[in-house]
Amino acid sequence: MTSEPYPDIVCCVDRSEASRVVEMRAVALARSLRARLRMLHVMRPPLSFSGGVTSRSKPVATLEGELRGEAAAWLLKHAGVEYGAELALLEAAFPGEAICDWAVRHPVSVIVAGRSEKGHPRALGSTATYLSMHAPCDVLLVDTRYGAKDHAP
Repeated sequence: MTSEPYPDIVCCVDRSEASRVVEMRAVALARSLRARLRMLHVMRPPLSFSGGVTSRSKPVATLEGELRGEAAAWLLKHAGVEYGAELALLEAAFPGEAICDWAVRHPVSVIVAGRSEKGHPRALGSTATYLSMHAPCDVLLVDTRYGAKDHAP
């Protein structure tokens, strides 16, 4: 066991504005601990769209590459790149399960994720709840109800 408290930090990000707050906290934590940081984004599988057609009125098969490309481009543009974070993109219908499964297979000492549910500021979201009960490591849930300036290190 290492003497460092969290040598391998994984930050779960999505395309929400609140995710920027989570990202900033994870970057600050990684900097202060001189830890390895990985940004993990879980996207819904294209085949999970009901009826086989998305809101873009294209068959799912046509959109698979496009949706993966958009998610990867977003991750490259927004997720801790200035810190030098490693990036990982997963496809899963249930993000919490996918994150925990991924954490079992990779060195992870803490998972950083957002804690607030849209519309219910005092409730944990489904992913945060799953992580808090099933993660194979510590979990840091960031309160995203406040702006990024309130969470600056």
